[in-house]
Amino acid sequence: MALHLAYSNDIHQLADLLSETLANERREKADPFAPQTLLVPNPHLAKWLQVRFCQGTGLSMNIKFPFLEKGLWELAIETWAGQESWTYRHLEREKVQLLVLAELLDRERLERLPLFRDYLSRQPGLTETGQVGRAWQLSERLARLFSDYEYNRGNWIDAWLAAPGRKIEDPVEANERDLYLALFGPVGSAKNLGGGAHLTLPQLVRELDGTTSSDSDTLTPVHLFGFSQLSPFHLDLVFRLAKHRQVSLYQFNHSPSLWAGSGTESDGPNPVVYWGKPGVEFVQLIEDFHSGRYSDVEFKSETLGSPEEGPPTFLAALQNSIRHPGGAIKSETANQDVSLQILGCPGRYREVETVYQSILENM
Repeated sequence: MALHLAYSNDIHQLADLLSETLANERREKADPFAPQTLLVPNPHLAKWLQVRFCQGTGLSMNIKFPFLEKGLWELAIETWAGQESWTYRHLEREKVQLLVLAELLDRERLERLPLFRDYLSRQPGLTETGQVGRAWQLSERLARLFSDYEYNRGNWIDAWLAAPGRKIEDPVEANERDLYLALFGPVGSAKNLGGGAHLTLPQLVRELDGTTSSDSDTLTPVHLFGFSQLSPFHLDLVFRLAKHRQVSLYQFNHSPSLWAGSGTESDGPNPVVYWGKPGVEFVQLIEDFHSGRYSDVEFKSETLGSPEEGPPTFLAALQNSIRHPGGAIKSETANQDVSLQILGCPGRYREVETVYQSILENM
């Protein structure tokens, strides 16, 4: 199997390439009722893609649009768990926060966490309701920190689990370690939840590490659209999935390599350089992963060319001037038209009325 990366500075080109790829897969797949999987960062992009697919092929159906976390969880279960998928339950951050809150509200357990105990009881005259409110705020912060550690500081978590009795000089890390082990250690409170193993996505990957994968011939291709960056953990998981199934990434990328030499260089600061920086770092991270631990994964990178110039509208001229630094808006497209309207209103109600009327007139 392989990993395919396509990036462009025009999202319409990426969507059209994705639409064509999905159409080809529909014609070739053995089971016409099996849904196609397309991971997106938000519901608005999913809705826009559905409209774009209908405009291009007249059809947009039987496509799943999970978000990154849920989508990767389902793909990991499908790829490695197989018939044992029913034994795993996704532990979202909100549920982790409730587990943390239960630890903070248990006086006996809280005595083992002196730093958090002192924080919750430090303010004199604080009522019991106030302490619960402070515990809720602290639980939210700690749940976010644990999630960040699992995704970006996995070596910390591995060290905590490997040597739970190791002395830690830093009191903050020591209390965080003890709380994490109280939740997710061998006898942690998460083990007491019924209905199977309740795990976060990183914990699931650690749990399934080394297990036998499902038959690669039965695994359908996967597409990720619109992610400007992925964390090292997520990208590592994407490469691991690409060993067993076709994975395609479609990235809207304003990196300088896409527009360098395609227009006049700008004399002053160009914001496109800063907009494209995350894209450059992401592509470099992918190449580092491929040249390092995942050299056995077939990798293909595709740069889509600059889009053809469309109708001479003011919006198109403005977009072109941003893509090509130093490019000036031509005089024949400098006048305002329906593609981009700028107006000023005395109040919010008049603004809504004006926009509503403009939409009706332009339909």
